[in-house]
Amino acid sequence: MRTYRLCLHESSLEGENVDPALVLLMLVIHLLSITASQGLSGTGELYAQVKRCYSSVESLGIITPRVLQAALLIAYWEVGSGVYPAAYLSAGLCARLGHALGIHRRRKAPQMFPRSGSWVEVEELRRVWWGVIILDRYVTIGLIDRPFSCDDAHPEDMLPTTESSWDQGEPSVSPSLAVSGDASQAISSFARLCQASDLLSRVLRHISEQPSDMQFWYKEGIRLHYLLNSFATGLTLKYSQGDTDSILIGDRSLHPAVGVVYSAQMLLYDMHTCADFDHLSGVGIPEQLEMQTIALAGVRVVCTAVSSFARGIRAGEVGDAGISPLTINCLYEAAKYYFWYYREANKPELLHEASEITLALQAIAGTWAVAGTVALSYS
Repeated sequence: MRTYRLCLHESSLEGENVDPALVLLMLVIHLLSITASQGLSGTGELYAQVKRCYSSVESLGIITPRVLQAALLIAYWEVGSGVYPAAYLSAGLCARLGHALGIHRRRKAPQMFPRSGSWVEVEELRRVWWGVIILDRYVTIGLIDRPFSCDDAHPEDMLPTTESSWDQGEPSVSPSLAVSGDASQAISSFARLCQASDLLSRVLRHISEQPSDMQFWYKEGIRLHYLLNSFATGLTLKYSQGDTDSILIGDRSLHPAVGVVYSAQMLLYDMHTCADFDHLSGVGIPEQLEMQTIALAGVRVVCTAVSSFARGIRAGEVGDAGISPLTINCLYEAAKYYFWYYREANKPELLHEASEITLALQAIAGTWAVAGTVALSYS
């Protein structure tokens, strides 16, 4: 209770025998727990307290992994609550904090703190930095030609270990990133999200590129299509529920990875479906026609998968912290496509698919406000 009072009166941090970064972290966790259990009603003042507390910690010159963890959770809450541009700026702040601490390159960059020999601490920092990369890429969706706040992970960078090993504090083998289309290897759901975010990063770079070699650029888009398609299929196939025509009912931990990879596919296909908005110097060459054909077919396949994904979300209990805001963008993009296609083709079945997605967004809105905003725009 005493610590909680300190959280509410952040001006008293300086003179108390308590770690201000720990107080900040606890306050952010409290914000997330209230949001998960009660929705966003009544969280406005608590969010304001969190921001004031962060400003107080920052004014004290404190930069520690706990401060970065707190900043990352603040950015996560802002993404789910639709607090923009704060979410975009907060993700960039997290990257700067990680750079200052040196955790972006622990083997080469100067470290602010002595290197720890504890496997648990090393794994914790690895997970934090992956979280920074994931959020930075996610908030960049829709912001074409904007630089990332941090570099991509290197192929040799280790993925997070399994949740069971992490929870028990037992060291285990962690595979390197080396993203491939094979999703059959048994790794953690968080590691899957890391892989999906790396693929999203590749797509974002592709669509923002100003290519000098159009043939190579289109070939790269085709390669990305096959890589994304293979990864998404491997990720969802064994979890599909044929009797209900929905996916991932029983394994919600994979929802964020699925949402991110579907978002990456929608971005790629949206870039290449219409030649009028393509790089005109390459329109009409065989590679461009092949990529456009792939995109036109691919966007329908992904929208069908997202509609099935939406049914899977609705079939589960969505009123708690298990639903990630990282699932929302792919639902938004698929619903947008269905409504557009309905206006073009006037097929009633398309409205049915769009309504499935809208209902899923309405369900998620009980936890994350941005989903309600999106659902309302389609009502």
